[in-house]
Amino acid sequence: MIGELLMLLGSGFVLLAALGVVRFHDALARMHALAKASTLGAVLIFGGAVLELHDIEDITSVVLAGVLHVMVSPPASNMMSRAAYLAGAMVHGPDTIDEGAHTLGVVDHTPDEDLY
Repeated sequence: MIGELLMLLGSGFVLLAALGVVRFHDALARMHALAKASTLGAVLIFGGAVLELHDIEDITSVVLAGVLHVMVSPPASNMMSRAAYLAGAMVHGPDTIDEGAHTLGVVDHTPDEDLY
């Protein structure tokens, strides 16, 4: 029962991460929502699965998948957000001041308003 509730809660976090990706307009905000909420959701899903499984081989496989997900997802999100920043994929508003853009050689793209 507790494992099923953990998996349901984790699925809710994954759903919120997907809604954040659809809802946010900025590339970095999308990646932040995806990395944080989906990682927490996956950990809760894996934890619920561990509580529901009985075979030791299955439990170790789920624990390994959870550990690998936690080790890989945040650094991958960080690397992708850095690449998006350096490529100029950020949406700059009229009040945005980016002091490090010139030193890093960031290209300043102004997105089309039709896309949002």
